[in-house]
Amino acid sequence: MKSKNNIYYILAIAIGFGIGLKIIPDLLVLVGYFAIILLALISYVNNKPVRFIALFILACYLEPYSRTYLVLAPYLTLQYSIILIAVYTLLFKNFNEKYRYVGLFYFGAFFLVELLSSLRFIELRYTTGVLTQTAAMLSFLYIGSKLSFDRRATEYFLEVIFISSLLLSAIISVVYLKGDIQWSSDSNFETSGGMGPVQISFYLCLGAFAGLYGAFFSRGIARVIYFAISSAIIIIMILTFSRGGLYMLALMILVAFFTQKRIKYIFLVIPLSIITYWGIGFVTDITEGKIIDRYTQEGASSRDLLVVYGWEMFEENPFIGIGTANYYFEVTKSKYLGFKSGAHNEIIRALSEHGFIGGLLWVLFFVVSILQMRKKKGFYKQISLILFIVFLASTFHNGLKLALQPAILLIAVASRSREKFYLYRSNKNVKLINQSVVDAR
Repeated sequence: MKSKNNIYYILAIAIGFGIGLKIIPDLLVLVGYFAIILLALISYVNNKPVRFIALFILACYLEPYSRTYLVLAPYLTLQYSIILIAVYTLLFKNFNEKYRYVGLFYFGAFFLVELLSSLRFIELRYTTGVLTQTAAMLSFLYIGSKLSFDRRATEYFLEVIFISSLLLSAIISVVYLKGDIQWSSDSNFETSGGMGPVQISFYLCLGAFAGLYGAFFSRGIARVIYFAISSAIIIIMILTFSRGGLYMLALMILVAFFTQKRIKYIFLVIPLSIITYWGIGFVTDITEGKIIDRYTQEGASSRDLLVVYGWEMFEENPFIGIGTANYYFEVTKSKYLGFKSGAHNEIIRALSEHGFIGGLLWVLFFVVSILQMRKKKGFYKQISLILFIVFLASTFHNGLKLALQPAILLIAVASRSREKFYLYRSNKNVKLINQSVVDAR
C-alpha cells in the first residue's frame, strides 16, 4: 500500500459522507458524475486506456446513486457511453495488437438474435433498455479484444474498485449515523441508502474482494488496514440483507484459492474465518437477530419460480421465443407470477425470449470464454477467471443491468501477458525472436 493511497481512502470516505449527508448537493454530484464520464472519454481518445478504465470504474460506482437520486441523468448514461466508445474505436482507432477472443463471436451472434427478436416488442421502453445493456456488453468485449493490460494495470483497477467501494459504503453508512432503522427479514432499501439492495450487494462484494486481494499481497500495517476496511465493507454488504453479494464474494475467494499455486495462502482461511465469525455476531446483535432469519430463509426470493416460469415459456416457444424483453409482460399472466418482473437470470431470459438458438449462443459464449481464459498463464489466468465467473454469477443470480458488469468483462478479457519482439544480431544475420512476457510472480 502506497502512502498516497491513504489519502485517496480518506478522500473517498469524506466525499461519500458528504454526498450521503447532502452536504454535497445532488446538483454538484450530477456535475461531478458527468465530469468523470467526460474525462474518461477524453482519456480514451488520448490513448490513455488505463486512466479511462479507472475513471469509468469510479463512474460505475456512482451509477446506483445516479439512478436513484440524479433524476436529470439518463438511466443508461454509462451504457450509452460504452457504445459510443466502441463506435469511435471501430471508426477511428487503429490497434496494432489484436486478440482473437472467440467469445466475442458468440456474444455478437447473440446480440444479432436479440436485435431481430426485438421487432416483436410489446413496450419499446423495456426493449431498448435490454438492447442497450446487451450492446454495451458487446462493445466492451470488442474493446477488450483490442486492449491488453499487464499485471500492474490490472492490480491498479482492483485498487480503484476498492477505493470506489469506500465511496459507496460511506454514502450508505449515513443511515447508521441517523439511527432508527426498521429491521426486517427482507432486502433492505433503507440500509442500502435508498438504492437497490441487490445492486449494492454486488458492488460491495467486488470492493471487498479487491481489498482482500490487497491484503494478501501487502505486509505489516498495510495488511491490517486492508483487512479492517474490507471487513467493514463486508458488514455493510451483509446489512443490505441481499444474500447475493455474500455468495459471490465466497465464489471469488474459492476461485482465487483454487487457481493460485502458492500453498501458503491456504492459511489465510484462518483470518477470513475469524472475520466471518466476528462479523456474523456483530450484525446479529445490531439487527436484533433479523439477519439470521434472512440468511436462513428457504428458497431464492422467488427467483426459483421465475426460472420455472421462464422454462415453461421456453417450452411453449422453443424455436423463436416470446421476443426481446417480453418476459416482463408474459409473466403477468395468471398462470405465472401475476405481475411484472424480470427473469433475474440471463440464461433463462435468453431461452424464454429467443428460444433454443438464443440460449445456446449464451451458453457457448461463456463456455468458450472460460476455456480461452484458462489458457492464460499465472496471474492473468487467475484474475480473468475470477472476474468472468463473478460476472456469470451476477447474471445467473439476479440478471443485473449495470455498467460495472461490462467493465469487469473488459478487464477479464484484456488482462493478459503481452508479446514483445527482440532483435538478436549474430555475425551472419539478424533473427527476430518472439518472446512471450509472462509474469512469474
